[in-house]
Amino acid sequence: MTSGGSPFSRLDTVPVTGSTQDDLRTALTGPEQESWPHLSALRALAQTAGRGRSGRAWVTPDDGGALLVSVVLRPLVPVDRLAWLPLLGGLAVRDALAPLV
Repeated sequence: MTSGGSPFSRLDTVPVTGSTQDDLRTALTGPEQESWPHLSALRALAQTAGRGRSGRAWVTPDDGGALLVSVVLRPLVPVDRLAWLPLLGGLAVRDALAPLV
């Protein structure tokens, strides 16, 4: 955990974006890619062009009732051993937010 109480090594928040995933992917392939270390995150308060599984549109409510964040993971294990990572991430988010809802 960083000294600011955040689990992220870097956390940028933008008021609105098309897609946090697209913006972060662009940053990670651009000249500032080294400034996004492991466990960096890009958060948006609103998202206009997000995509879900199978290319479905990801529509967010106007009341700010959605968690819109993409996280940089730079794992030290081979990619073929990470198939369970999305499920584990979902469980971690559920467990972290359970006391708040």
